[in-house]
Amino acid sequence: MPIRTLDLSSALLVIDFQEGTRRYTGSLGPEAYGAAARLAVAFRNLARPVVLVRMQGGRGGRSDVAPEGSAYSFSPEAQAFVPELGQQASDIVITRSSWGAFTGTDLQQRIVDLGITQVVICGTAASIGVESTVRQAYELGFNVTIASDATTDFNVDAMKNSIERIFPILAEVGLSKDIIRALESQSG
Repeated sequence: MPIRTLDLSSALLVIDFQEGTRRYTGSLGPEAYGAAARLAVAFRNLARPVVLVRMQGGRGGRSDVAPEGSAYSFSPEAQAFVPELGQQASDIVITRSSWGAFTGTDLQQRIVDLGITQVVICGTAASIGVESTVRQAYELGFNVTIASDATTDFNVDAMKNSIERIFPILAEVGLSKDIIRALESQSG
């Protein structure tokens, strides 16, 4: 579905495209990294913020999967962003230790201070870090767009559920090429 609206004050949020998650994205990763890289270039070319979010680790509460709770951490090497993103000095880097990028970070304040009203979100995992961040952004009143082809997951069924059932309730969902086209149309 084509993107209906892209605010002039939009930012790109790339969630967890880091070396520590690369092995879990399997065959879905390379195409998603490429789409995210193209989005990052388009945002940077228009001097719009690119926010790279990485997971450093954390501790979850008890769940059916982890009855005793789960603690995990990524080494500094595993926290490195995938080189496909072409990280720039102008990029905003957020390091998080919870599922959503807004919890326990200064992300909200930093983008509000820049006058951002819309976030374009992509990354991994669609059903975990991306979905948690989308929900938070929506609840905070941001307009949200998902770049579906620049989003991946560790589980194809979970990703499909997020993209087809959850994201359309909280956001506009489209392809990176359509988001880039909308960006470029604003520059002319």
